[in-house]
Amino acid sequence: MKGFQSYPSLGRADRPRKTHKTEEIIALYKKLDIGLRLKLNFRIDKENRKRREKSLEFQLGQAEEDASDIASFVSIATKSLENIRKDPTIFERLKDWLTTETLSFFRLRNEEEEGERHGGRTRDRDEVGERPKKKRKTEKVVLIPRSAGPREIVFDALLYDTIDAFPVFPLFLFTNKNLELINTHMPELKRAKISHIEGKPHVLDLKEIAKWIKEAGGPYCDNQLDFIQWSQAAKNFYNFECSRDEELGKDAPRPLFYVDHFAFFLNQQDSEDYFSYWLNVEIRLRKDHQSKLYAFDIDTYGKEWTLVRAERAADVKYFPLPSLTFSGPSKTQPPKAPALLSVVQTASSLTTQKPFSQGSKEKTAAPCCLGCATRGHKLDAHDDTKHGPFRWAQNIRGVISTPGGKSICWYWNLQGRCRGCDKEHCCTFCGSSSHYAFKWECLTQPSLV
Repeated sequence: MKGFQSYPSLGRADRPRKTHKTEEIIALYKKLDIGLRLKLNFRIDKENRKRREKSLEFQLGQAEEDASDIASFVSIATKSLENIRKDPTIFERLKDWLTTETLSFFRLRNEEEEGERHGGRTRDRDEVGERPKKKRKTEKVVLIPRSAGPREIVFDALLYDTIDAFPVFPLFLFTNKNLELINTHMPELKRAKISHIEGKPHVLDLKEIAKWIKEAGGPYCDNQLDFIQWSQAAKNFYNFECSRDEELGKDAPRPLFYVDHFAFFLNQQDSEDYFSYWLNVEIRLRKDHQSKLYAFDIDTYGKEWTLVRAERAADVKYFPLPSLTFSGPSKTQPPKAPALLSVVQTASSLTTQKPFSQGSKEKTAAPCCLGCATRGHKLDAHDDTKHGPFRWAQNIRGVISTPGGKSICWYWNLQGRCRGCDKEHCCTFCGSSSHYAFKWECLTQPSLV
């Protein structure tokens, strides 16, 4: 090869070998992977440069001894080098062991390919210019009238890849509004690379999607859904699960579960009235199924529904108004809706834990206020001028709250348990979160009369 003949040592037949010393070593070199070969050649190239520099100094009279012969490189197939050049991942892993000559080879090949691409485009343009121009046909566009009803719900393929990577999948993505947002803006949505799955697919980044939907004004978490949004999302999610299994469709295990799961609540009498109480239970049961593959169990759902009814019955019994009024004695009449009356009448059979201490059979305990801890009136009948101020909590716009303005869960303060609301769970008498008010740890329980 021209350029190497200027080194006499390469032409000597009797020169000692430095790398390919024996046939056994040569056979060993052939078994090395591409990374080890590049690393070995990089070191050989570094030593050869030192030898050439020393040889030059000897020729110029600046050194007393000539350098030894340069060493030969370990052979690397051109195809292997091409693979490194074209694959960014392999290139990044091995780039530290590429010699100057190898990098120059890559640069020349890149320039050649770039020239071929530009040349091809130029030839194509020339050929197109020589041919007669064809009249461009516009595809037929079908416009949909606004009065035609809701649009057909479409699920992007990326949603299927995402749920395969994240089995515990949120329901809020499947409201009509959020699905329309996702389908419209799919190209610009942020992706996440899943390294532990074969092929390392890129799927939707659920945390970033939630932030983006929040900014767009849609429901961005499951416990923010209202009854209508939840019903939409449940229907769309069921159809989505049916489409995941092309062979079985709605008879696949997942769709069969969600039919029972969603229908259990929707088939209850006056289910919409119980929605705010059932939502957190539904989220928990759905996540249990997704993460642990639990089958639908009617007994489990029945027990949860009994607790939900008991909680709402307590709300209706002790706080008949949505927002409590404390300015004076309550003048609110009991709710007239038959469904609510039936819940109040059956409340005692739905829960065994009573919010107030019980008196003897001959005498019923007087009610006790959650605000001032005084017997004789309930929280909704508290009057500051008559009963004095609250012990610790405050009445802020008709809602029992912390001094900082956060709503306090009164149900937790009555019974020491809650269905998972987002209110503060702290004692209304002292502010401690270690006990509920009617446990009477911070105050002495007043007499029953």
